Amino acid sequence: MIEPVKQCNCIKKWFPQRGTATDFTMEGLFIIITFFFNFISLCTLSSATDTLTLNQSLSDGQTLVSSDQNFELGFFKPGKSHDRYVGIWFKNITQTVVWVANREDPLTDSSGVLTARSDGNIVILNGSNRMIWFSNLSTEVKNPVAQLLTTGNLVIKDGNEGNSGAYIWQSFDHPCNTLLLGVNNSRHSALTSWKSADDPSIGDFSYGVEYDGLPQLILKQGSIKKFRSGPWNGLLFSGLPFFLYNPVFNPSFVSAANESGSVSKMIVLNQSGLLQRFTWNDQRREWTHLFTVPEGDCDRYGHCGANSICSADKKQVCECLQGFTPKSPQAWQMKNWSDGCIRRTQLDCGERDGFLPIQKVKLPDVLRISTMNLLSLDECKLECSKNCSCAACANSDFSEGGRGCVLWFGDLIDIRQITDVGVQDLHLRLSASDLASIKKNHKKRAPRLIIIILSIGVLALLLALVILCYLKKRRKKGVDESQSEDLDLPLFDWSTIVTVTSNFSYLNKIGEGGFGPVYKGVLVEGQEIAVKRLSIDSGQGITEFKNEVSLISNLQHRNLVKLLGCCIHRNEKLLIYDGYMSPEYALEGFFSTKSDVFSFGVVMLEIVSGKKNRGFGNSVEEHNLLGNTWTLWSEGVPLKIMDTALEESCIPSEVLKCIQVGLLCVQQLPKDRPSVASVVSMLSSETASLPQPILPGYFTETSIDIVREESHSENGVTITLLGGR
Repeated sequence: MIEPVKQCNCIKKWFPQRGTATDFTMEGLFIIITFFFNFISLCTLSSATDTLTLNQSLSDGQTLVSSDQNFELGFFKPGKSHDRYVGIWFKNITQTVVWVANREDPLTDSSGVLTARSDGNIVILNGSNRMIWFSNLSTEVKNPVAQLLTTGNLVIKDGNEGNSGAYIWQSFDHPCNTLLLGVNNSRHSALTSWKSADDPSIGDFSYGVEYDGLPQLILKQGSIKKFRSGPWNGLLFSGLPFFLYNPVFNPSFVSAANESGSVSKMIVLNQSGLLQRFTWNDQRREWTHLFTVPEGDCDRYGHCGANSICSADKKQVCECLQGFTPKSPQAWQMKNWSDGCIRRTQLDCGERDGFLPIQKVKLPDVLRISTMNLLSLDECKLECSKNCSCAACANSDFSEGGRGCVLWFGDLIDIRQITDVGVQDLHLRLSASDLASIKKNHKKRAPRLIIIILSIGVLALLLALVILCYLKKRRKKGVDESQSEDLDLPLFDWSTIVTVTSNFSYLNKIGEGGFGPVYKGVLVEGQEIAVKRLSIDSGQGITEFKNEVSLISNLQHRNLVKLLGCCIHRNEKLLIYDGYMSPEYALEGFFSTKSDVFSFGVVMLEIVSGKKNRGFGNSVEEHNLLGNTWTLWSEGVPLKIMDTALEESCIPSEVLKCIQVGLLCVQQLPKDRPSVASVVSMLSSETASLPQPILPGYFTETSIDIVREESHSENGVTITLLGGR
């Protein structure tokens, strides 16, 4: 938190204390003229502005405010410190500092001034007129203009070039501990932590992209690696797979600066070395924490030592890679894994060696690697076999099913299992004897494994039948008869909802609005549901909740969006719907005729495709039906979504019209959807031209603020670096 100061007295600052009127000389006249111009400059800045021009000054107590009123720049003191800094913070959301100029050289009092000099630099001067910080431009600017943009970026540009001029300097090039998301900012500098909550000077930790053959995100304490994302493989960083499908945010590798978009999301590297992701909850007026890395032992760099792998389960234990054995068996039994593992059998160093796929892993650190972009995986294995030091190989680019080649030499460091989709395999090089032994053991275990799987399947089926009977009985009886006897709806058991949402797992989270989060789940009979968990802070009591449920039940169309039931458990209040609920109602509680239009659009696309919206997907990206239809529409091949059963009997133009109308109905914002009357008109008209749809609601395309750019560089991977504020 920061503490801005009150307005200084500009007259005292610029009009020096002199003697009597008889001292009026040429020097006095010069002082008066100087005061006059500086006073005019300061008074101009007393009203909210986002711009500082040549010879204008910003005193302690004055601020620049971005045109959308979201960001503010000025003097502040952090926490309990008495030192003063120039920084940028969120103005209306909360006083959260996102950038500091003079973080290594603070002011000791409120006499500081920020001014734009004639050489183009913006500088901070203390009370003795000593420069303690400057922007350090690489080129001189005749008419410098400093502006605080709506993205929180402070830029310097040449005023003679108008709005079309490029930025000569920008604060995004010099991030501190915060990366603002929602803006495409590609920068070379790493995030650096504060020393403490009261001291923004550079702390012990840094986080940014490093290039050692393949780019990866590295969190360091000094020069020591603490966490590694895994190398970029064309789709994602292999150790951050949750970015791939998470509905709240998506990954992309930023390629250029773009001053647009929402900036109510941020990543902060705190003074303890934790990288935390936050999003702003406008209803609660607070930052909501989404995830932290490193989290758990498997995230710690090199936790398992060389040639071993950290498991994906909650125990997070280390195991030697197949074909390897602990280097220090006694220490390994004591769960001291730092010495790692060594090969059981040395490589034959020839074509007799083979490769064992280690599935779904964060690829090893790129300490000693070689990349070849034009090779297939089989060719990559062949190249590895030619070098006695080659330990493993994989595709270097996984964006189109796998291409390119990366070879690892020597020990393999920092591997962990990742169970999620879109994660590639590592092909481990082993001797022929070790491969034969592993295959033999697999064959022995296969019959036993089949028996175990069948037994588990039968038990699971019996358990499901028992649970189904129990749930039906409980639904008839009700979960809490004393609180819900007036509700004319099926009542779901609390334990059932907890089970089908995996205890309200973050991975099952569809989104969150002012009324609380929404989770997806699947009932034991296979029906997919959306569970709206009303926030305890929503202010709704049992009576208000019952009234809302009754109202929704009477409003809904039974053949479209359907309220399946509700659940009341202590202070918890849940609404259970069928993956057709419109985004505005799911997240914000707004219900209108446009909500039914959204549901109708989903039904229309389901009819055309012959598939359900939820559970629809492909092998690489977990699109729902809306996402897949939008992708095909954007690529100009929307008819690919059509059910093959319609191919011989349909009129393609009519199917195309249904797809277009369906996409128009499922737009994210209600104002972008047509009315019911317009839908009828569009479907019945043969000549009317239809508007073009835009991105639909619940679209799950993979893009987080990091966008891949194709190029023809030497290594075939063109990316730009993570940037920040």
